Amino acid sequence: MKLNNPNIRLILTGEIGAGKTTAAQKLMKSLNVQPAGFTTEKIFCNDKIVGYFLRDWHGNSRTFAHTDFPKTVTFDRFGIDLSVFNGFGAEILRNSIQSGKPILMDELGIMEQTATMFCSVTKEILKNYSSYIAVVQKRALGFWTDGMTDVKIVEVIPENRDNFR
Repeated sequence: MKLNNPNIRLILTGEIGAGKTTAAQKLMKSLNVQPAGFTTEKIFCNDKIVGYFLRDWHGNSRTFAHTDFPKTVTFDRFGIDLSVFNGFGAEILRNSIQSGKPILMDELGIMEQTATMFCSVTKEILKNYSSYIAVVQKRALGFWTDGMTDVKIVEVIPENRDNFR
């Protein structure tokens, strides 16, 4: 799959490790524009995942999940700081809309589903914005695409992950 038009509404989904992020990055690169939006990155300690953070395209980042965070809101073994999604994450997305650039949201999953402000802005983009690629965990696809009819959803699997450019 190759993007010839920057006005694309695409959701890439698949299992953990299928290559969704790599495919999204290749597709965005083919547009020859610096995208807006965010990436979600892992925090490692002694080769174990101990947390996750959001990073915008200016290099700003905030940790939203960590094994050392209070377990008031949890996912698996991580404490979740919903204020990072509702504050920093929602701000990234609002600024992305104003930029007019294609938006990359990498990735949307289960952890942020109770962050109401973040979810509201994200769903607004998914339903109404003209140009985005969203990486969505397969297990969270129904939540993020509920009520959507005019978006292309592609499942990334090991057999097709090298076809994105």
